Amino acid sequence: MEMDTTDLIARARAGDHNAFRDLVQGHSHELQVHCYRILGSLQDAEDALQETLVSAWRNLGGFGQRSSLRTWLYQIATNRCLSMLRADSRRPRAVPPLPEATLPEPTGAGNAPPPAMVEYRGIESAQRVFTAVSFFPAAPTAWYPPAPTS
Repeated sequence: MEMDTTDLIARARAGDHNAFRDLVQGHSHELQVHCYRILGSLQDAEDALQETLVSAWRNLGGFGQRSSLRTWLYQIATNRCLSMLRADSRRPRAVPPLPEATLPEPTGAGNAPPPAMVEYRGIESAQRVFTAVSFFPAAPTAWYPPAPTS
């Protein structure tokens, strides 16, 4: 397989598009997933993958085979994704205008006086707090699976 890769690299460097396609075809899906994890958008990941492959094609002559082809492609893809993130952070974000909102007319229900506020003082207030707190669930505890029985 190493001989096949070396042969494909040599043929791709000579300008053989089919050899380059065969060379990167096995890595394309995992590179796209890698780009998606960085960018968080499928469309941006597809764009980054295309830019990665174009860059790899243009710079194949500089690939010194000091690392594997997969590592070299990942390095290009990562750099492309980071460049896209930097460019996106510098680009002003267009905020769509909010639609004109029409508020409903007030109804007659708002004309009634508010209900009387009830004040609780002293022991009655403390009893209500105690009753409310008693309905809270107990403090969470760690759950351990039961030990297997033999």
